[in-house]
Amino acid sequence: MIVPPSRISFPGPPAAFVLFHYHFSPPFLSGLDRMSLRHASSIHNSDFNDQDSAIPYQLILNSTKWDFSNDAKTIQCALDVDKNDVAIKQATLTINDLEMTIANILKIKAIACAKKEQYDKEFQDKTIFMNKVVSVHHDPEEYLLDGRRYAEQGLQKQAIQMFNKGLELQRLAEKEDPHCYYELTSERNQAQTRLDSRIDFFARFPYDIVCRVIDFIPLETIVQCSRVSSLWRTLILDCPNPWRHIDTHILTKSGISLPFKFLPLISHHVESLVLPQNGQGILCMSAIRTINLPKFRSLYIKDAGKKRLNRME
Repeated sequence: MIVPPSRISFPGPPAAFVLFHYHFSPPFLSGLDRMSLRHASSIHNSDFNDQDSAIPYQLILNSTKWDFSNDAKTIQCALDVDKNDVAIKQATLTINDLEMTIANILKIKAIACAKKEQYDKEFQDKTIFMNKVVSVHHDPEEYLLDGRRYAEQGLQKQAIQMFNKGLELQRLAEKEDPHCYYELTSERNQAQTRLDSRIDFFARFPYDIVCRVIDFIPLETIVQCSRVSSLWRTLILDCPNPWRHIDTHILTKSGISLPFKFLPLISHHVESLVLPQNGQGILCMSAIRTINLPKFRSLYIKDAGKKRLNRME
């Protein structure tokens, strides 16, 4: 029986126990004899946490007691004496414990990354977590947490998908959790409302304001935005400032292909170009020879090996 957090006296911020109570599933509890959890005030304002006043999820795993070597010896002994069924059963139990232990550690890390707004790292860990726990247990609350993270970043379609998956698990569960069902339904409806009420500011704002906004967007992002719709592409290509000085080397470093097809459409804006000294740069040089560039003044070749610009008049 798990005692409600409100009835337990726990040193320091109570969130540590709340996290354990709500986020660690029953299969993980069986592994507690292999590890100890302790409240560690040492991570307050540590070198690894210099941007936070405190981390409320203060659970530290004592690695000295987190040892599965005894299980490995037991499995090997069973195998040596031809007790194959015992070896298979013990190996399966140990693997499940390891998966759940790793999954829950990843969950803690993902929550910490989210609190520091490191969303890319959070989703990477959450994806690993979901892949690991899917064969062990199904928890609708995990989809609720994932959906909320997507919604916080404005990714409403992905959020709705997560909430729907959680609701599907609720329907298949032997005993539904009314509170979780309500939360999933409510969050899904809110995400749908946000999705339906989105404003395309490119379409609604005056042209000069759109151009002013585009001035503050990095070139690699502008190129990607031009692929959203024909309206966005037309507005972006009409704005002169992003295309006056084009450093295609930055685009290639970001994994974005050079906008060769844009050159005829932005030729009246271009004043200087920086090209990489590789095959793509040669292709761009060939394209330049066939395009009228009335304002063009300078061409630079980026020597990646020497990290310098060679100007070609």
